[in-house]
Amino acid sequence: MTGIGDRKIRSTHPFDARKINRIEHEFSDHPLLSAQALRELAKRLDSAKTGKVKFIDPNAEAGSDFILGTQPPQGRSIDDIFDNLHEPGSWIAIYEVRSDPEYGPLIDEVIAAGAQLIGQESQTIFDSDAYIFISAPPSLTPFHIDRENNFFLQIQGQKQFSAWDPNDRNTVDELAVEGWIVRGSLADVNWREHHAPRAVVHDDLLPGQGVFMPSTSAHMSRTLPRHDNTDRKAALVSISIGVVYYTALTKRYALIYALNSFLRKLGWAPRPPGDCIQPIESLKYYGGWIATRLLERMGRFHRQRGM
Repeated sequence: MTGIGDRKIRSTHPFDARKINRIEHEFSDHPLLSAQALRELAKRLDSAKTGKVKFIDPNAEAGSDFILGTQPPQGRSIDDIFDNLHEPGSWIAIYEVRSDPEYGPLIDEVIAAGAQLIGQESQTIFDSDAYIFISAPPSLTPFHIDRENNFFLQIQGQKQFSAWDPNDRNTVDELAVEGWIVRGSLADVNWREHHAPRAVVHDDLLPGQGVFMPSTSAHMSRTLPRHDNTDRKAALVSISIGVVYYTALTKRYALIYALNSFLRKLGWAPRPPGDCIQPIESLKYYGGWIATRLLERMGRFHRQRGM
């Protein structure tokens, strides 16, 4: 077993923090990521009525709305769900894991391991957290985007993972990205079958493997059975963790998206973040910072996480 603090994350190719990267990691044997430890975590958070233990419709498809419930299906207990995780379509997620004091050091350890790849930008990391997904075939996590950067690590089982370049505006257009970053709406992030060939990653992930995704990378996943495991129940259950974080750059882009949204309401057609010369980008960043704080104080704007 790898010692605490000694675990590494490696890129299988030259790493680029602006692109999707295949990675390998040494966190699969971490004691806090065992099924039993996650059962206890889910029970603690569920008993505290935090709303951080979530469930999805077992009939979800790639194009389904990514809507999660906080009530266990059929009124089942957390213990009952974990006892029967191998049942087809089982899916449970634990959100904002840092809210549990035991898991903060694990998140920090993953971030520290990933910082070796990220380089100088890692010095501006803030508000890191984690999301844990536990599922059995043929469950599926629908097509969506996230606002954070994400080290997605496969811990147990097998998962088919698809991800799209964060700048692919043929798959997710600029207004859809803006809607998610500024308003938290995925209404315009829609799956179409012709998106599939545009995925830059479409692979089966095994324990010790993973994917790094920059902010706004579209992705989805499907849990697959492992055929090389003699324990049938264990072969069915997939455990993965997404350790997420923001940086000065993600904050800068979010505030420019916010300003663009305000300008759009005035009839302007602003350019997206990164598409202006540096002095204009800086003006838009500071304009977004002032506008979001002012409107928030007036009760006319809700500032999303990472802004």
